[in-house]
Amino acid sequence: KQARQVKRKGVGAAAQEPQQGGERAVPGGVQGTGRAPELNASKSAFVTASFKSSFFETYEVSDDLDKCKVMLKPACSAFKNTSNLSEFRIRYDCNASKLVFEMRCKSGIIKRYQLHYEQCNVMMAVYSKERCPSKVVLTARPLNDCLANFHTSVDQITMSASPSALQWQAVTSGMQTESSFHAGDLEKFQIGRDTTLVFGLRELRAMVQFWESQSCTMSIHFDRPGNPIIFSGEYPDMTFDGDMVIATLADG
Repeated sequence: KQARQVKRKGVGAAAQEPQQGGERAVPGGVQGTGRAPELNASKSAFVTASFKSSFFETYEVSDDLDKCKVMLKPACSAFKNTSNLSEFRIRYDCNASKLVFEMRCKSGIIKRYQLHYEQCNVMMAVYSKERCPSKVVLTARPLNDCLANFHTSVDQITMSASPSALQWQAVTSGMQTESSFHAGDLEKFQIGRDTTLVFGLRELRAMVQFWESQSCTMSIHFDRPGNPIIFSGEYPDMTFDGDMVIATLADG
């Protein structure tokens, strides 16, 4: 019995969206949408990706299965080599409690990966982008170039927002690194109040790199220290989007 099946050509890149925890949840989401949320081990960062039914070539859903989770590392191993991929299918085998990845290669070879899943209650972060007084919109590439200036050993970064600029700072081994965007360099620059936020950088790096590879437009929503900062990316054809919610220090 196949409770749910989706199929898309060239879906390898989207399926490799970087995550930081040990499990990936694959819930059904709202009608016509697939949603994959995850919380990191320290519960300081939450990420969710939403796939509209139009993202896939075919999208068939039944009510037999609502939410499930699988181990992340085995799931990611299925996407190590997608260069020869012509078609990719995901289906649930409810009788065997398995999530099946089926990859059809251009050479005619068919690869199948079967992962045991278990139904679960997914922990969701409570946040609202609309209630944030500050919003910045830009393409992912300049932000990825900005973060590349900071050493890979940097765990936390400071972001300072004023009406004229958005500045990024970090200190490592006694050396301070700074990078900034001026208001005119950004697609949208709406700052409700001068704000300085301190938050983790590791999870953000991986997500921004993925969004750049997909030519996504990004938006940053934030308020005051202690409230989460929200990074959102949207696929060019608007069939796929994702949010990363990162906790900030209260004394930022």
